[in-house]
Amino acid sequence: MRTVRAYSGMLYLFFNTPGQPLDQVTAPEVFSYAHGTGLSGKKPSSVTIGARIACLSSFYRFLIPMGLVSGNPWDQLERPRATPTQSIKLSGTRLMAACDQPADGASVRGHAMQSNRSNCSGHGISPID
Repeated sequence: MRTVRAYSGMLYLFFNTPGQPLDQVTAPEVFSYAHGTGLSGKKPSSVTIGARIACLSSFYRFLIPMGLVSGNPWDQLERPRATPTQSIKLSGTRLMAACDQPADGASVRGHAMQSNRSNCSGHGISPID
């Protein structure tokens, strides 16, 4: 269902901008839409560009057998390779330090150790450090 919604949004944006009729869309118009800024105003990622090309290319492939268009201007565009995002890599020490620091700044581990000492001292048991 997400793909259907995404494709309908892309089709809506492409065909609601002033331009040529379906059968007169040119390669420069296609390129401009695929690589143009979207609603966010940001430069589109390679994944977004690829999705736009796939969406409109599929739509034009659907229209060809119906006789509404004679060709697919989207076939002239090369789909960009998706660039993977950088993942954050933490060493074991940094990971443990991150786990020890909750959002409020108090140390969960420190709080647990303090709680352990409090609970043990009342029962004559030595705490675990």
